[in-house]
Amino acid sequence: MKNIDWSSVQEATEGRRLVPGGYVCGIVKAEDVPDKEYLRILFDIAEGPDKNYFRDMAERMKLDSWPYAGVLIRSYKPNARPFFKGFLTAVEASNPGYRFGNDERTLARRLVGLVLGEEEYEYNGEVRTRLRVASVRSAEAIRRGEFEVPAPKKLARASAPAAANDDFIAMDDDADIPF
Repeated sequence: MKNIDWSSVQEATEGRRLVPGGYVCGIVKAEDVPDKEYLRILFDIAEGPDKNYFRDMAERMKLDSWPYAGVLIRSYKPNARPFFKGFLTAVEASNPGYRFGNDERTLARRLVGLVLGEEEYEYNGEVRTRLRVASVRSAEAIRRGEFEVPAPKKLARASAPAAANDDFIAMDDDADIPF
């Protein structure tokens, strides 16, 4: 192993975690993924005590770049267009005078309201929780508290064994099979 002076290295500490709730967020960047027909939207918290949450996390971790941000995927495939339209409506309502115009680059530095909820996931056999974007609202709706935080989304578990069938007849191990 490389010889490292560990006395000069600051130990990582557990940072504060975002909690489920409504947040006024700023879009950092939007990237089109045309072959999959979706936008990959990077966001950070824009207002309140958690403002710049992801940027501050990158600074605490002393990262050279800022790859960490919240991520929202919005598909524009035909069957998902009503949801994409809801996203656009929320962005336009949050930014007076802004109109999308089918250019994802114009989404950068725009506000949007996001409701974050918890979901379970499995990692190395252990069930953990993370935040996910549960719904999109206008920034003003978030400020007014006009949203509901959903119940945590539980990980699908294997179903329990089927209940015994009342028509089942137990047989002795020594009995002849009747067929």
